[in-house]
Amino acid sequence: MRSESAGRCLRLAAAAALLVLLTAATAGGLVAAGRIPFSSDQSIISLMALDILQKGVHPVFCYGSQYGGTLEPHYLAAVFSVLGPSPLAFRLAMGVLVAAIVLAVWAMAHSCYGERAGLLAGLYLAVGPSFFFYKGLTSDGAYASLVLVCGLGLWLLLAIERRLAAGASATLHLALLGWLLGLAWWILPISVFMAAAGAAAVAAGATRAWLAPRGVAALLAAFLLGGLPWWWRNLQTGWVSLKAPELAAAQIGGMATRLASLFRDGWSILLGASSVTTGEVTFPGSRPLAWALLASLIGFGVVSLRRGPTQAARHGSAVFLTVLVAVPCLALFVARTDFAEPRYLLPAYLGIAPLAGGLISALWERWTAGAVLATGLLLALSLGSQLASPRLENRLRVDARTWVESDPREVVRRLQETGTDAVYASYWVAYRTTFLSAGTVIASPFGSGERGFVRHVEHQAFVDRQPAPAFLLYGPDRIRFESYLSRFAIPHRRESFEGLTLFTGLPPEAVARIRACNCIPEGVKAGDIEWLGVAGPRRGTAGGEALYRVAFRNRLPRPLSPNVHLAYHWRRPDGTIVVHDGLRTAIAPTPAPGAEVEVEARVLADLPPGEYDLVFDLVDEGASWFEWLGIPPPRHRVLVGGPEANP
Repeated sequence: MRSESAGRCLRLAAAAALLVLLTAATAGGLVAAGRIPFSSDQSIISLMALDILQKGVHPVFCYGSQYGGTLEPHYLAAVFSVLGPSPLAFRLAMGVLVAAIVLAVWAMAHSCYGERAGLLAGLYLAVGPSFFFYKGLTSDGAYASLVLVCGLGLWLLLAIERRLAAGASATLHLALLGWLLGLAWWILPISVFMAAAGAAAVAAGATRAWLAPRGVAALLAAFLLGGLPWWWRNLQTGWVSLKAPELAAAQIGGMATRLASLFRDGWSILLGASSVTTGEVTFPGSRPLAWALLASLIGFGVVSLRRGPTQAARHGSAVFLTVLVAVPCLALFVARTDFAEPRYLLPAYLGIAPLAGGLISALWERWTAGAVLATGLLLALSLGSQLASPRLENRLRVDARTWVESDPREVVRRLQETGTDAVYASYWVAYRTTFLSAGTVIASPFGSGERGFVRHVEHQAFVDRQPAPAFLLYGPDRIRFESYLSRFAIPHRRESFEGLTLFTGLPPEAVARIRACNCIPEGVKAGDIEWLGVAGPRRGTAGGEALYRVAFRNRLPRPLSPNVHLAYHWRRPDGTIVVHDGLRTAIAPTPAPGAEVEVEARVLADLPPGEYDLVFDLVDEGASWFEWLGIPPPRHRVLVGGPEANP
């Protein structure tokens, strides 16, 4: 008996070592091939870790958001304290989390389906598919730690069932489970899928001891403890995390389109049938094969749930199937979900991998050819997705098909050579430059849309204080900036390197105007916008709303900036202003040069009864109204009556 136990321990140790080595080899190969980027998303988390380590701050959420618990930045701070801050140290830290996820999946599948299934499940993740490593090794501050914590939670669910079925106490295990669930909730609210997994574990359990008051109380108390940072911050801020626009619910009307994208993009990328960055298929027919694999996993889970050889297999199948269904359903109902970069689907691997291991193991016992075929399919999708994934290192994305080759270390060297220590740059350049320069160059995001998204406010304040900052731009922002400087004859110096252009020597008044909106001002002149007309009600009700259609032609030599919106003023006939800042209306799509645009604008008559001019205008947010730049706006006379005028 003792020798049998020792032999089993040796086999388990050998399996764990093999999985760790294969995971390290796969991760190392992808990094060496340049297929795993180190971008500003990773750099801002690294800068947070340095703030934790050097300044003693302990942010609850990732910089720039009201969600995204900072367990991972705190862990990274500990790694940096030993290895020093560098992209390599970041990669090693994330690699440890990825290897731990593989081991958690191995343990889950082993406990439900047996030793062979556990090894096969671990091998599935250890060798791919590429998205598991792409997102796991970049993580963006939350995703690797979330999957690991949830994986440990699922393993505990299975262990608790075994203890309860054997008549043993599981209070301590339930408390540990609650603590993990609290951590997961703090890290990211999409961890709510674990509630569905827990409900499935209880429903499929062999005993009702799951619902014993003592155990439930321990679980809930530990959940509150694990999520304490989240609860503390939200009690202070009026539950701001629940109001974050990133967590807003998707519109039901577009659900069919989102569902199609889930299969065309989300599941295809997750299973290795297509690339996360280009959307190109791994090989001809890879998408149908991925969908067939998904159907096979679901089919195996359903059969095992009903006719599994053991209670552990039936119980585990219920949990894994629930994860496989709950994760994508949750992602469908979150408006921010983009299935072309399906980060919210990452926890689905906790259902996919154990079911894959169980399926192949079951086939091995009954139909060897089928097991070989399934294994070959998994390897083809995993290894194929790794080989087909594009090189991302030293690349900056301009659009879906255009990239700029740019070595960030060379960028830092050139900036240091020129004595540049304060820079406004695209988000994708800014934080990476700051981290790689070890703080000798402080760069803050600047530009249109996401390129101007500021996450480190102290760095922005530093650059804002400098009298003569530089501007480091590429792509559309560089073109727009060059046009702006040329159009208004603003003196400057420029130097190009590594696909970027460095602008310096701008006069203080130009810098002040640019800083006012943290954008490239539209800088229009008289005649650049031709107003074509306003159509809408001539009568309204005080406090009421109405829709107006406003048309204009863009006579600029370039597309109108996305920073420009349609807005309005309410003025009396004598010109005095009653309401200056009316509601904003986005202009989409962005008007091209010479294009005629008609925009439907919602107008609120938040003023007393009387006769007014409704004055529509374009506003370059943070910079200027177009009227101030010499473009007279259209006026629409409106008689506003009291509420009794429109019962």
